[in-house]
Amino acid sequence: MFTLTPVQVDYSDSEEEQRWLLQQHIIECGCCFDSYPLDKMIQCPEAHLFCKSCMSSYASNLLGEHNHNITCMDQSGCGLLFPQSQLERFLTPTLLDLYHRVKQLKEVEAARLENLEECPFCDYKCIIEDKTEKLFRCENMACGVVSCQKCKNPDHAPKSCKEVPTDKELDIQHTVEEAMSRALMRNCPKCRKAFIKERGCNKMACPNCRTLSCYSCRKVIDGYDHFGPVSDKSKCHLWDEIEKRHAEEVEGAAKKAIEKLQRDSRIKIDMHDGKIHAKYQFLSPMVRKLFFYKTATAA
Repeated sequence: MFTLTPVQVDYSDSEEEQRWLLQQHIIECGCCFDSYPLDKMIQCPEAHLFCKSCMSSYASNLLGEHNHNITCMDQSGCGLLFPQSQLERFLTPTLLDLYHRVKQLKEVEAARLENLEECPFCDYKCIIEDKTEKLFRCENMACGVVSCQKCKNPDHAPKSCKEVPTDKELDIQHTVEEAMSRALMRNCPKCRKAFIKERGCNKMACPNCRTLSCYSCRKVIDGYDHFGPVSDKSKCHLWDEIEKRHAEEVEGAAKKAIEKLQRDSRIKIDMHDGKIHAKYQFLSPMVRKLFFYKTATAA
């Protein structure tokens, strides 16, 4: 009969040994030069190592520029492509999907297929054998734009390609004109009914609910006590030059509307001869695609 006697094991040496072994596998990233465990590094065919963070930023920028060639960025000038097995270790599902689409697109372009057409807004391609077909229907779920084959802009039927920019420009002019018209109007502080002042003092009575308000500051008032002498800058004035006020408010509203519209680089507006002159330029397909890829990499 055997008796098993418990044995006390000292784990201190083995723990120190494990820490020592881990330290031996800490590797410096070839891009940011921070240190990481070996299993957190991405390796090129020549064994150059980079951290996942640097590789993600690097790959995202390349794919955003429509470039699927994710090559080694070692300072030696290695330049070898990272194998797909390494890409799958650090690319997010969105970036990995984009990588495959960009790679496939380049392969299709290299094949030089006849009657191959491309969506002006993304990378989707298909063969259109019907020469009379005027529209391109993108089947990419992330895009789905139906565009004109001739001008490469969104479908504008029944209008012609030449009419589209003109309509856009008229819409821009109307937006500015509406802002200028709104500057001439006041809304009752109580019932919100709109009214316009043509003459008289700044004590206004709403034509709908008879609420008294100040034309200058637009607040509800009790009567003339709200107003002060011209010398008192802390109070509103009962009288002012209505034509001058309207001119200043209209001009200010127009400038504000134009500034907001011109944040869109496609829109150019100026005012001269008392008229609004607008120009609208559609983005080129190249710029649209760059925007599409940048959006995809940011997802």
